[in-house]
Amino acid sequence: MQENFLVPTVEQIRQARKKRIVAYMLLAFGDESSDEQEQLVFAVCGLIGTQQEWDDLADVWNKRTGGIPFHPADCEAEPPRGPYKNMSKDERDKLYTDMINILTRTKLMGYGAVLDIKSYKEYFPDTVDNVPYHFCFSRTVQDFAAIGHISVPPQKVKFAFHRNQKTNASAEVLYDFMGLSSDWEDSIYLDEISFVPNDYVGIQAACVVTREAMKHAYNRYVGPVHRPVRESMKVLFNSHLYKFRWFNKEYFEKESMGIVDNFEIAKAEYLQWLKEKKIRADNIMNRNRFLKEKMTKVPNLIE
Repeated sequence: MQENFLVPTVEQIRQARKKRIVAYMLLAFGDESSDEQEQLVFAVCGLIGTQQEWDDLADVWNKRTGGIPFHPADCEAEPPRGPYKNMSKDERDKLYTDMINILTRTKLMGYGAVLDIKSYKEYFPDTVDNVPYHFCFSRTVQDFAAIGHISVPPQKVKFAFHRNQKTNASAEVLYDFMGLSSDWEDSIYLDEISFVPNDYVGIQAACVVTREAMKHAYNRYVGPVHRPVRESMKVLFNSHLYKFRWFNKEYFEKESMGIVDNFEIAKAEYLQWLKEKKIRADNIMNRNRFLKEKMTKVPNLIE
């Protein structure tokens, strides 16, 4: 006898999804941005919230964009690129303004790290490719984990970052290393990490915030011309939902360098590790692998 199965409606699936345990986990989407030659400023920023808050954003976001992924750089470009080629400047400005306003009307919070590349290289000349990304990536992860810690009740944070072939593999190793850091109390709030394409609404939203942070640093601090604060950035600032940390020359002079730069402390040991592993390449992936392996060898003093 054939069994009859009830097929749930779309609305039933949606309601069930809202009740899953993931609804109690904070979800963070992040993206990266830089000046075209990656010579002056680099930023990694994202937004964090519950599954319900992300669902609410997606509804409004997709309605405004018509389901076409929003790319702020293409929208603002002169001449405009992609789906904005046939739009007037007034139409594009209105679209960009609407997307900013949508972000400030949600309960999502934005955090990000912005790096002065020249100052970093001045103090750490012995560096490798993609260090600016990993520096900002680790600081942004730290900020989001801290949000998980202070939530009531405390919650783990599930991360999704923009898919990038140049950095994803080494970023995943770095993320694993951070989760093993016994001297960082918020490490226990790191949940899984994934890397997703830019058609995700979370990545589109993170892209807007990251671009604003990068543009602000370039226009106000490191660019050749000092420009006023963008109106879009004023809206983000005035919402009190966004926090950006600016890592400049003053920081590198006065502050400790944190997780990524613990490598400097163990450099001689790292060079010996390369030799023992018969690895020739000194790159960010191998540096992160070394740090992760070194951390796993530290005895756990709490039984």
